[in-house]
Amino acid sequence: MEKKEYLNPEDCKDWITETEVKTFRITMRCPECGSDELFEWAGSEKLSNPPWYPHKCLACNYKVNLRKKYPHTIHKYKEVNDDTGR
Repeated sequence: MEKKEYLNPEDCKDWITETEVKTFRITMRCPECGSDELFEWAGSEKLSNPPWYPHKCLACNYKVNLRKKYPHTIHKYKEVNDDTGR
């Protein structure tokens, strides 16, 4: 195949694969009151590197800055080694 700077999707069809992915929602329980209420990101991040994200408990209004935003999602996939899907 001729080396190209730009490729159309039809030029890449033999290189594209599909993988089933599961999505997980990551939440955080309040460290102050222990509430299962959603502990959530409460606005703009603090300018630093890495940034701090302000969070607030919906049950007791406890406020804290964290390095990650909550809630957030992650994606996990399982490698499949053969046609059986195992």
